[in-house]
Amino acid sequence: IVPRLIAAGADMTRIHFVQISENASGTKEEGIVCLDRDLPILEAEVRLNPDIVLIIPDPVIAFLGDADPNKDKEVRPIYSKMKTFAKRLNVAWLFVNHWNKNQNATSINKTSGAKTMVSAPRATWMFSRSPEDPARYLMMKGKGNLSSGRTKTLAYRIISVPFDFGDGRPADPDGVPKLVWDGETDHTCDEVLQDATEPKNRRSSKAEELLTKLLAEGAKLAREIYLAGDK
Repeated sequence: IVPRLIAAGADMTRIHFVQISENASGTKEEGIVCLDRDLPILEAEVRLNPDIVLIIPDPVIAFLGDADPNKDKEVRPIYSKMKTFAKRLNVAWLFVNHWNKNQNATSINKTSGAKTMVSAPRATWMFSRSPEDPARYLMMKGKGNLSSGRTKTLAYRIISVPFDFGDGRPADPDGVPKLVWDGETDHTCDEVLQDATEPKNRRSSKAEELLTKLLAEGAKLAREIYLAGDK
């Protein structure tokens, strides 16, 4: 993570990685902050560093401690405490989560874990590859009641930038990935999800690739095309 932050131009004096060896309940943990019981320790850390304005659990499911991430009744109380924590200390939370494997879920139900993961935050963003260009990625509004009207989707690409890891070897020319913004689009999250899961769209895309390859050198008999398609 540190090389990626440096490549992105981060001020590393303002980045803190929180690790603890003993949590509030007295049980030992290997550097894992558990949000269900360690908020007092985390609050002490923030008060020691009053410039802290943003806390990022990545992924949030890994920091829920003993709570079952799939049960709203266990996740909701943690989120409520985190909300009070944020208001009291004037900080913001940014959760990172992953999509589940439900191919037919809408964007609001696509996040792993309990629905609280999406319903509790004031705003969510979804990230996916562009249907038209696999090398292009999309940052799409999932939900948000902080602004009105349609919010444009932001596109970006991930490039490799050289990086010296300081291990005595020459700088790696393909060192670390870096995000480069690539304009705005009109994609919506549900449209992208539907496009990715629609069998007809997948078949059409594969057929187009096959025909482009087969006809690259000129016309062919229809039966040859059908045989290649069957194969």
